[in-house]
Amino acid sequence: MNNLEYGSYAPGAPQVFLNDADLAARWSRQRRCYLFLEGPQLQRIEHLTGKERLHILGEAGGKFLITNQPLVLDR
Repeated sequence: MNNLEYGSYAPGAPQVFLNDADLAARWSRQRRCYLFLEGPQLQRIEHLTGKERLHILGEAGGKFLITNQPLVLDR
């Protein structure tokens, strides 16, 4: 439990975690990205990605699902 980061340092482990620069680069692409995070991280991520590219899709229990593009709903 809660040992994903620890295991990521093992020799030969694939690089599955993004650093801040990786996240900012992916977030600015045209392809939609999603991120699930705890509320206290929201302001930090907003600072990294820019407020105009942070769109909250949902919130529950102090956790957020965000995307880099606004949703366009057919009516």
